[in-house]
Amino acid sequence: CGKRFFEENTFLPRYYRVTSRLVAEIISAFQKVVSAKDIGCRFNVSGATAMRYFRSVNFKPKELPEV
Repeated sequence: CGKRFFEENTFLPRYYRVTSRLVAEIISAFQKVVSAKDIGCRFNVSGATAMRYFRSVNFKPKELPEV
């Protein structure tokens, strides 16, 4: 057959596989010193997926005061 379809979930955006809340939890788990593999195991995703979610966050480093 080879056809693909996406199941209807009212709590997920279209074509998404994980909720934005889960992604936020994965990103916040990186605050502690833990490996990506451990975080992935905790949330039932791969370590590479956890790292991909972490890299998707654009953050600016804090500016240092001038001397």
